[in-house]
Amino acid sequence: MSNSDEIISLYEKYGFELEDNQNPEKYLVFSHRKGYFQNAEILLIDLDFDFHNLEAEYKASGFAVKINKYSSLDEIHSQLFSGFFLPPNNCKKLRQEYECYARKQTEKIGFCEYKFIPCRFVDDNNESRKNLIEYIYQRLFENGPQLIIVEAAAGFGKTSISYELIKELSADSKGTVPIITELSKNRTASIFKYVLLTEIDSKFSNLSSELVTYEIKQGKVPLIIDGFDELLSKSHDDVPSDLSDSDEKTAQTMLSTIAQLLDENSHAKIVLTSRKSSIFAGELFEEWSDKHLPHCQITRIQIIPPVVSDWLDESKIKLLRSRGIVFDDISNPTLLTFLSSQSNEDIASKFTSVDSILQQYFKILLEREQERQSLPLKVDEQLSLMESVAGTMASFKQSTCTSSEIKDIIRMSLGEDILEYLDRYSDFSKEDVPTEDEFLQKLSHHALLDRIPNTSNSIGFINDFIFGYLIAEAITIHQFPDLSPTEIEEKYWNLMVTSYGSCSQKKRDALYRLITDNKVEFTPFEELHTDLALLHKTSHEYARRYYESVYFGENILLTSSNFKDCVFSCCTFNSCSIFSDAFEDCKFYGCHFYEVKIIPANNQKNCNLIFSNCCGESELRKISCREPILYSVNTETEYEKKVLEQYWRPGSDHADRRRLFSTLFKGYSQQDYDGISEAIDRLYGKDILLHKSNCIELNFEKMSEIREILGR
Repeated sequence: MSNSDEIISLYEKYGFELEDNQNPEKYLVFSHRKGYFQNAEILLIDLDFDFHNLEAEYKASGFAVKINKYSSLDEIHSQLFSGFFLPPNNCKKLRQEYECYARKQTEKIGFCEYKFIPCRFVDDNNESRKNLIEYIYQRLFENGPQLIIVEAAAGFGKTSISYELIKELSADSKGTVPIITELSKNRTASIFKYVLLTEIDSKFSNLSSELVTYEIKQGKVPLIIDGFDELLSKSHDDVPSDLSDSDEKTAQTMLSTIAQLLDENSHAKIVLTSRKSSIFAGELFEEWSDKHLPHCQITRIQIIPPVVSDWLDESKIKLLRSRGIVFDDISNPTLLTFLSSQSNEDIASKFTSVDSILQQYFKILLEREQERQSLPLKVDEQLSLMESVAGTMASFKQSTCTSSEIKDIIRMSLGEDILEYLDRYSDFSKEDVPTEDEFLQKLSHHALLDRIPNTSNSIGFINDFIFGYLIAEAITIHQFPDLSPTEIEEKYWNLMVTSYGSCSQKKRDALYRLITDNKVEFTPFEELHTDLALLHKTSHEYARRYYESVYFGENILLTSSNFKDCVFSCCTFNSCSIFSDAFEDCKFYGCHFYEVKIIPANNQKNCNLIFSNCCGESELRKISCREPILYSVNTETEYEKKVLEQYWRPGSDHADRRRLFSTLFKGYSQQDYDGISEAIDRLYGKDILLHKSNCIELNFEKMSEIREILGR
């Protein structure tokens, strides 16, 4: 394509038409007609060309004329983008969106002002960091297509992260115009392609969706997609291994749409936030990304549980320790925000357990609600009502409802009690007794509910932690005897388990019994998560599983013979207790072990554990593994060759970029595993292999060394 052809193509994307009157070596004239207005742009190719007669001719024909001087295609592109997308105006709107979000968060919290506490996360190198917003911001302006996946447990601040990124971009968007969409707030968000088109039409009503999509692929319109998991109706095990466009159903999924935006010639920047899901872990995702995103830089970010010292001062920490409160149990943003707002005197007099913290949280919030809305319902009555509403929504498989739907659910939950509550108004308030509809309207604006005006006036709960806690309370105290727990979707079990993980052992045991008695089926990750959250120990036998970025925290016990032939990638073992025979024939890649307690087994055996690129594992390795084998130089080279052949198969004319750690052992016997593991570490040291989040990449810049080892 010639230079003038590229210029014409670019202008046509922006709705211009090429005029007949042109001289490609000296100038090009483009017209843009929209309703009453007629505009013409004269682009000077020859900067010495006398354009005045041409300008006068178009003005006489009723055109508003702009003279533009060509310097480079990129500069012309930037000028067109700036003129149509108006980045400065967008930055102002972004700031307003952020301020609106911050105000709403303050209203939800009720007892203090919203403040973002920088969260800790694990980056591509499996190192703990704290500057998450800056980290993502920098990725948005790197060359080439970028897919940034931010995963965290329910209620751990994923939406806040999205808006803090918006705040950062509003300060300096570098000429881009980002789009943020909250899928968790959109009940119709079943097909991402249409959700994205709706968002485009809303944000850029005067521009065509084709133009906006083009600029997304150019990297000038970054996408921030909050709540990816809301679109996942199927578990990881149900997702077909071939996510090809020929599969009509799969072609409409979010991943397919994203793959189209991140093709070979794309420069798109996409940020996804999601609850931790196995859809992004293991060989299935790697195979899909290798097939559909071979040229895309994929960055995986795992948010780790909040560190109490980031939220509370030393005096409050000492008070909580003196009451025997386990910090892992309160490592939740909702609880830590509440505790940070409480005085030392209140903490000393009111908090004796995690359950007491939750009781005080609801007491303060619901007593304030009595005054704010002149509600004649006591604290326990409000709580019981909201538990019923949460349980009903979960049974209907809904996380948000319309205003009329939520009033219907409240009315159903109140039953005949609504008449008693209305009768109380004569004694409770000086206001006139509201009608039944007015009373339901009040309750639909309850402090535990969240009105979402941007999505058809939908209503949900204020955060996932509260939603999950209320569902668990409802179902464990048998408010829903006709609801079979097996009818509840895994998503809501996940919310319940995560929320109840911060409760007393009595509550945790009650939910765990409900799960086991009803034989609720979980994915492998959720099965382990349920054990750790509710029992604080392992209780199943986990065989041939892949676990990525799992956090084994304080007071977690990993008992004997639990894990067999499993792979642990980028996991963190922090102050937990591990029986020396807890793992058998397992592989650890990029894992960190901090202050773990190793409990010797009665009959210790060689557990055949493989460690690569780990730190702090020496005590577990010493007691659970045999002495390392010393290899000759020739043997070491042979094992390095075996590793590299997993990337560049004999007979193939090209090498693949990415491989999972476990893939590098495929096709070899157990006796070769030590040699392969050590070869991987040596190749790291030579920078031939690079650690990239959950996978290992081949460094193509070291191709001469790679060829030498392979003998090619």
